[in-house]
Amino acid sequence: MDLTADIVADTYRKLSSAPLKLFIDGRSVDALSGGLVYIRNPATGAVIARAADGSGLDIDAAVQAARRAFDSGPWGRMLVPERRSLMLQLADAVESAAG
Repeated sequence: MDLTADIVADTYRKLSSAPLKLFIDGRSVDALSGGLVYIRNPATGAVIARAADGSGLDIDAAVQAARRAFDSGPWGRMLVPERRSLMLQLADAVESAAG
């Protein structure tokens, strides 16, 4: 098996092992409803992953958490040039990680 096939197989194992959660307020959480959505391979129709089925209540919780983080964290107090610099560093890191 080549490296790409190994990565795909490993990713599939991770996706199919446990439902993907929502990321709200710095934590991975289940949907408030407890519901799941099934993600299918469009070529075969096979279920390849399950994910938390977020609703309006989950969106409200995420927006409230984001507002709290912005109002009380350092990002909201930073000047625009500082934010820009950090975003460019993040973009460089993502590009480096992508190969």
